Amino acid sequence: MSGLAAYISLNGSPADANKLDRTLSLMASRGPDGVHVAAAGTVVMGYCKLATTPEAVAEVQPLKHSETGCRLIADIRLDNRDELIGSLALQHVAKTLSDAELLLEAWLRWGEGCLGRMLGDFAFVLWDPRRQTLFCARDPIGVRQLIYTYLPGKFFACATSPRALSRLPGLDPPLNRDRLADALIDLEAADISSTFYKGLYRLPPAHFLKVNAHGMELRRYWELVQPPPLRLSSDHEYAEAFYEVLAAAVRHRLRAPSNGSVGAMLSGGMDSGAVCAVASNLLSATGERLKTFSAVGPDRETCVETRTIHEALTMPGIDAHLVDYSRPEEWISGVRGNLEQLEEPFDFHANLLRAVYLEGRRSGARIMLDGGGGDIVLDYGRMLERHFMTGRWKVLWRDTRQLNAYFGIRAFSRHDELFQVMRSALLPKWARQIRWRYGPSHSLSPHWAILDLFAHEVGLIDRLRQRRAASAAAPRGFLASRRFEILGLKPIVGRERYDRIAASCGLEARDPYTDLDLIRFCLSLPAEQLQSGGWTKLVQRRAMDGLLPDGVRWRLGKEHLGWLFTQEVWNAARGWDDARDRHRPFLESMVRPQTLRGNYSAADAAKGLKADRAFAASLAVFLSAEQMCRGD
Repeated sequence: MSGLAAYISLNGSPADANKLDRTLSLMASRGPDGVHVAAAGTVVMGYCKLATTPEAVAEVQPLKHSETGCRLIADIRLDNRDELIGSLALQHVAKTLSDAELLLEAWLRWGEGCLGRMLGDFAFVLWDPRRQTLFCARDPIGVRQLIYTYLPGKFFACATSPRALSRLPGLDPPLNRDRLADALIDLEAADISSTFYKGLYRLPPAHFLKVNAHGMELRRYWELVQPPPLRLSSDHEYAEAFYEVLAAAVRHRLRAPSNGSVGAMLSGGMDSGAVCAVASNLLSATGERLKTFSAVGPDRETCVETRTIHEALTMPGIDAHLVDYSRPEEWISGVRGNLEQLEEPFDFHANLLRAVYLEGRRSGARIMLDGGGGDIVLDYGRMLERHFMTGRWKVLWRDTRQLNAYFGIRAFSRHDELFQVMRSALLPKWARQIRWRYGPSHSLSPHWAILDLFAHEVGLIDRLRQRRAASAAAPRGFLASRRFEILGLKPIVGRERYDRIAASCGLEARDPYTDLDLIRFCLSLPAEQLQSGGWTKLVQRRAMDGLLPDGVRWRLGKEHLGWLFTQEVWNAARGWDDARDRHRPFLESMVRPQTLRGNYSAADAAKGLKADRAFAASLAVFLSAEQMCRGD
């Protein structure tokens, strides 16, 4: 994704055109196609360009409207261009009009109302001198991100990256110890607004922000409304309808500046497999082959993921690129170099993603498709509860067995699982909230890396209880709970992570399962089209008949190679040891001493300490990257 930065003086003093230099330099990977700055009066805007649509190649941001003086920077891809062009009567310039230019025209016509007319992924900042107001917005699902800081009566500033924004001259915010505590217990989805810097905040998805000399207003502009139920006559008709909606979502995300600039992540699962099957099918009409990028192991016989990836690669129109974790000499130097820029400790473990993205960039891709949102959009996780509440006992017993087989669950017996289902279904809301807020599971775990004193200092237990109490208070109706999950914190922080890592590799990440039409379609489906007979995502499995190999469509078991990539990074050089020693005094104020040892024993792993030390390591690497950016 491209990088945005803006600054407005709120006390009337003119803005320095060099104000954003350091901020923009720290977003260099987001701007391989150039960096541009424009200043006017109290406002300065900067744009790091990654051209990922045909019309964006010749575009130069910040944009300026000659008559009104409105200025715009936007990281944007619009999917309903034709509709907007027709409504704005811009057919005569449609071929050359960029998405950002179209947004500016929409603002001039509809003002804030333009947000309800746009489909796609975006974050933008617009200065309207007619109102002496700076306006910022983020797309409904939160695919693009924007960070801001505000000092009333003095200034407002925003940027795509929190670290880049923190380097704004005169700002220098301290690290946010509350968020550092979140990192040490893997509480990434603690809230929607905090960052690792005090006073810097994420603009929430589906929100806009207005700021001027009189103050700042933050408001939600979009809600996901439950669509009417879809009633078709057969499974085949549902599958066909699903294919059409998914194909449209993929087609929008194939829009690219040139042939060969689109790649796709291909795992051995259904979601990325479906995206690749549809994308290769669509590209075949132009004679183009789809570049796919997969993380594999050396032995397809013992690794389900590797075996099903090779089965998926039998699809026509695929140009396959494989990254093998057992051959680190081919990928590890790039991954370790990328880790030195770590923007958030939560990204430390995502070395499989880094390896695949870096291979994509080396192969000429600018855009990387993925299926990250499929598990959320196509999920109907409370189906067993639904069977229980409707008295379908035989179906409940059968589906529990099949789901155990599908997920490879061995931790609980089927009787234990049925008990959990009944408790979840019957426990009233008030009892769930009391259990989550005051239950014994919320005392500090002896396996956590974090020190009790530090946890109490930042109020971590209360923070954790509040987060889990909010989950307990989530809607219990089947449809309402699905909407809640789709717009929940986990999908948002997941897309933010993909964005950060893709941007650090010079790529734009695109996920068809964040398409609003696809989301609404899936919300309209009968439950049995999403899960039945112990099979999840059933409508998609049927829709992929003849496109995706049966070994992928009906795969049993879940397997992920992510930790094996991180282990190779770890074993190659212990790259975090120097970082750990450099920051030991600071780390010792937060984590237990044993978590700072460099080696893991089998006994440590059995006690659950392995992951905790990895969290401490991630914090050490983050602190080193932060120190390097500060120039200390």
